[in-house]
Order: sequence, then C-alpha cells, then structure tokens
Amino acid sequence: MSAERIGVAKAWPDFVQVPTRHVLRAHELPGKAFIVYLYLVMRAGEDYKCFPTQTTIAGELGIPERTVNRAIADLARAQWIHKSDTP
Repeated sequence: MSAERIGVAKAWPDFVQVPTRHVLRAHELPGKAFIVYLYLVMRAGEDYKCFPTQTTIAGELGIPERTVNRAIADLARAQWIHKSDTP
C-alpha cells in the first residue's frame, strides 16, 4: 500500500505529519479508516510504501482484522491509498 503522494504525509518515531486536507476530510471516512490511515503513514518508508499484514495492523491498533480490511477498502475507494497485493 502507498499513501497518497500529493500532500506529503510523513512519520517520525513519535510524530506523524498528515496533510491538512486529509485531516479536514477525515469525517468523510467511515469507521476506523482514518486511524488505519495514520497507522499506514506511520509505517510507510520514504517511498510512501508499507506492507504490514492486516493481522499486524489489527493487533497493533487493537481492532478486529475485519475492521482493518473494511478500512483499507474504504481508504482505497476514497483514493487516500493505493492498494497492491505484493511489495
């Protein structure tokens, strides 16, 4: 998965920077999608890509895997991320 390249989202060890327009649009996302987006930004490398399993995301966020699956689908549909099956 890769975070949107327009409007840089960046993470540091204890800090995540997210484009203002995403924060202002967060209310448009259903459920836990914004929290999953923040997690993906936190885990993304300099190329904006990350490949955690849904099990890993669910475990670290303390939410069900099914919720993560739904959130990723919502983020891809809203074009906040690009979903791919392989690294």
